[in-house]
Amino acid sequence: MPEDLDKCIKMFETSKMNYRFFLLKPDYQTAVRRCQSRTCHTNITPEYWINHFYDLLEFDERVKVIDNTNMTAEEMGKYIWELGGFCNERDSKH
Repeated sequence: MPEDLDKCIKMFETSKMNYRFFLLKPDYQTAVRRCQSRTCHTNITPEYWINHFYDLLEFDERVKVIDNTNMTAEEMGKYIWELGGFCNERDSKH
């Protein structure tokens, strides 16, 4: 949650950890469709809660918001990997 961001940053910095925050936020209808079709949980998230949190998750520039509406899981992972600076030239060729 946005109000907890400073707590997380303090925890990471105290631990001298490298970090970067990403929020995967597809368009609203895609978020609803994905939540209702997922099979990793026994219950689906009611649209009420999707709607409640969708607009609540607004962050400042410390969080990179990624519109992953048209991305596969693989594309998203690669994009975050490259965006996060986790990939060096040698790794990107493999």
